[in-house]
Amino acid sequence: MSQNADAPLPLRSRWQPLRLGLVDLFYYDQEEIWLRDGNLLLRGNNGTGKSKILAMTLPFLLDGQLIPSRVEPDGDPGKRMEWNLLLGGQYQERLGYVWMEFGRDHQGTLEFCTLGCGMRAVAGRGAPERWFFITPLRAGRDLMLVDANGRALSRDRLLEALGDRGELHTSSTHYRARVDELLFQLGPHRFEALLNLLIQLRQPQLSKRPDDKALSSALTEALPPLDQAVLNDVADAFRNLEEERKTLDGLNQARASVGDFLRHYRRYCAVAARRRAQALRQAQSAWEKIGMQLRETAQALSDAEIAKADREKRQEKLDLNLQQNRVQLQTLRDSPEMRDANRLKETKERAKELGRACQAQQARQERLVEDINRHEARLATQKQACVNDSEALVHSLKAWHEHARMAGILSAHQRALVPLHLADTDQAPQSDLAIDAAINAIQAQVQRRTRAIAEIRGLQDVLEQASQQETQHRDRHQQAIEGMEHLDQDRIQAADDIDCYSDALVAALRQVLQANQELRLDDPEVLLAELEEWCKTLSGDNPARLATQQSYISTRDRLRSTREASSRAQAQAEAEVAALQHEQDRIQRGELAEPPIPYTRAPEIRRNLQGAPFWQLLNFADHLPLDQRAGAEAALEASGLLDAWVMPDGIIWDSTTWDRLLGPIAPTVQNLRQALQIAIDPNNRAATGIEPETVANILSSIGSVSYTHL
Repeated sequence: MSQNADAPLPLRSRWQPLRLGLVDLFYYDQEEIWLRDGNLLLRGNNGTGKSKILAMTLPFLLDGQLIPSRVEPDGDPGKRMEWNLLLGGQYQERLGYVWMEFGRDHQGTLEFCTLGCGMRAVAGRGAPERWFFITPLRAGRDLMLVDANGRALSRDRLLEALGDRGELHTSSTHYRARVDELLFQLGPHRFEALLNLLIQLRQPQLSKRPDDKALSSALTEALPPLDQAVLNDVADAFRNLEEERKTLDGLNQARASVGDFLRHYRRYCAVAARRRAQALRQAQSAWEKIGMQLRETAQALSDAEIAKADREKRQEKLDLNLQQNRVQLQTLRDSPEMRDANRLKETKERAKELGRACQAQQARQERLVEDINRHEARLATQKQACVNDSEALVHSLKAWHEHARMAGILSAHQRALVPLHLADTDQAPQSDLAIDAAINAIQAQVQRRTRAIAEIRGLQDVLEQASQQETQHRDRHQQAIEGMEHLDQDRIQAADDIDCYSDALVAALRQVLQANQELRLDDPEVLLAELEEWCKTLSGDNPARLATQQSYISTRDRLRSTREASSRAQAQAEAEVAALQHEQDRIQRGELAEPPIPYTRAPEIRRNLQGAPFWQLLNFADHLPLDQRAGAEAALEASGLLDAWVMPDGIIWDSTTWDRLLGPIAPTVQNLRQALQIAIDPNNRAATGIEPETVANILSSIGSVSYTHL
C-alpha cells in the first residue's frame, strides 16, 4: 500500500481496509487510525482501549447489531453500547460516529467505500439511536463528520453532507445486505456465516489457550454444514475413481494399439495403391507417348504437303515460260520480214541462246522433276509411315478401349476420340487442339476414376473393419454367453451358499436370543420366520438388524433412564445424607433450626424489632411422643404461628403479611400447653424481653382438639 501525506492508497484489486476512525466515542474525541496492507496491530497496557476499538469497528460495522454478545470480544452482556457514549454518567447526552474506509485498485482506477455508524445516546433511555451510512467519499477528506465547532453531525446534517453520493440506512438488516452486495457478494447465508466466524475467532486469549476442540466447535458453529447431496456426489466420485482410472487405462491402450495398426496399415495401403496403379500409370504414359508421336507425324505430313504445293506452283510457272518461248520462236521463224542475213544471224544467235536457255530450263525442269519425284517418294514413304502409325494407333486404340472398358470409362473415352478423325489438310491445325482436348478429357476421366477407386478401396477397408468388428463382437458375444453360463453357475452356487448361511444365521440368531438377557424381543419366533423369508429374497433391510437395533435402542434408553434415575436417587440420597449430617452437626453444636425466610420478607426487617419469633419461645413437651412432634410442628407452620412475631405485649403478627394474627383472649380448655412448653433462651436478648406468663397466656388461648392428633 502506498501512502502520502493525506491518506493511504490501495494497490490491490480486492477490497482492503485502509483507515478507521472514532468521533466522540469512549474517551476519543476524534481519532483516525491507519492500517498497513489491510493489517492492524494494537499494543498497550490493559485499559487503554484496544478491545474497545475492535468492539466498535469490526465486525460491528459489517454486522450492524448492538447485541453485546456480537459487539464485545468477551461477549459480556453487561457491557452496553450506550456506556461507550455516556461513560457511566459523565454525559447526559452524546452523539458519536465510528467509521472504516475500504479501497481497491480496479483496472487502474482507485475506488473507495466508507462504512460508518452514527449513534446518539440519552441518559435513562436505554439503547442508543443509531443510523448507518455507505459512501464512496473519504472520511476526513471529502466527508467531514464534525462541523467547524468540533461537534459531530446529526443524522439530518449527515444526510445533507452525503447528498447523492451516499446511502443512509436505519435498518441493520438492509445495511448488512448492502455491505455484502458492495464488498463481498456472498449472499445472506454465507455472509452471516462469515460474521459468526469472525465473532468466534476474535474471542480474547484465543491464541494463548489453544484448544483444538474449542476451535473446531467454533468453526462448526460459524460455518454452515455441507449439503448432503454434495457429500454424496464426492463419495460417489471417489468410489468411481478407480473404475474410471481402469477404463482410462484401457482406452489409452486401445488408442496405442489402434495407432500402431494404422501406422502399419497406412504403409501397406500406400504400397498396395502404388502396385495397383502401376498398370494405369503405364497405360497413361503409353497414351501420352503415342499422342506425342501422332502430333509429330501430323506436323510432318502438313509440312510435306506445303512443300509439294510450292514445287507444283514453280513447275507450272516453268511450263508456262517454256510454252511462251516456243511460241515466240515459231513466230520468229515464220516472220516474212526476216530477210536480212545479219538479222537472221542475230536470230540464229538468239535462237542458239534461246536453245541454250531452253536446255538450261530443260535441265532445270529435269532437276525439278527429279526433286518432285524424290519428294513424291518421300511423301509416299511418309504416307506409308502414317498408315503404319495409324494401324499401330488403331491397335493401341483397341487396347485403350479395352483398358477404358475395364476401367469403366469407355463411353467417355470414345467421346474424347471423336474429334480426332480429320478429313483433309485444312483441318490439320485443329487436330492438335482436338488431341489436347481429348487428352484432358481422358485425364479427367482417369482422375475421376482414380478417386472412385480410392473411395471403393476406402469402403472396402471400412467393410473389412466392419467384418473384423463383427468378428470381435461375435467373439465378445460368445464370451458373454460363456460368462453368463459361469454367472449362472456362480448364482446357483451363491444360492446354495445363501441357504447354508441363512440356516447358520437363523441358528446363530436363535442362540444369541436365547443366551442374551438384555435384548428382549416380543416374539422371537416371528423374527426368526421373517429372517428366513428375508434370506430367501434379500429384498429390503435385514429384519433381524432392525429388530435388534430397535431392541438395543429401547434397552439403551431404558438402562439410561434407569441410570439417570439411579443417579438422581443417589444425588437425592447424598443430599439428604448431607442435610441430615448438617442437621446432626447443628444439633450437636446446640444450634436451633430456623424456618425458611419467606420471599416477600426482607432478611433485615426483624433486626431492630422488639419481641421474638414464636418458635424461639417454645419447645415440645417432654411427654409428647417423637412421632407426634412432626405433626405438631407442621400444624403450627401451616397456621402461620410457627414463625409469627410475638410482641412483648402478647400480640402475634404474621411473618409474611405483617397482619395481626392473635391478641390476648380468654384461655380454652384444650390448648397448646398440653403439647408445648415454654423454653425461652436466656442467651437471646430479644426472647428474654417476653415474659413467660405472656407466652403461657398465648398457648392457653390457642385451642386444639387433641394434642395427640396435631
